[in-house]
Amino acid sequence: MNRYRLTCVLRVTLCALVCAIVVNSPSPVSAQLFARKPTSCPLVFNPVCGRKGNDLVNYGNACVAAANGAKILAQGPCPQGCPMIYKPVCAEDAQGVRRNYGNACAAEKDGAKIIRNRRCFVTFGRH
Repeated sequence: MNRYRLTCVLRVTLCALVCAIVVNSPSPVSAQLFARKPTSCPLVFNPVCGRKGNDLVNYGNACVAAANGAKILAQGPCPQGCPMIYKPVCAEDAQGVRRNYGNACAAEKDGAKIIRNRRCFVTFGRH
């Protein structure tokens, strides 16, 4: 093998190796360089939880999430129910009783109308 051909083979091999490392790298720089929204996705069900704006959305697979511009948060469907974050709210339940809830999600799930984004001063009866 002559010197020119050996140099060319080494360059091609090195380029392929470097390109593979950059593309498969989890670094944010490579993700930004090679991030493109897919135009078509495989019909494979491998659910992921993604965030689009302020909403958590279930997607059939990571490709579908990327095509919709969502940030993938976790493999599998999004958790159901309210987050375990203590951010108390004062809300009025269906019977007109003011109650303290751990967060707005818990109040809304109970069907209560949120009055203020802090604890209630009085939590019994209608005022």
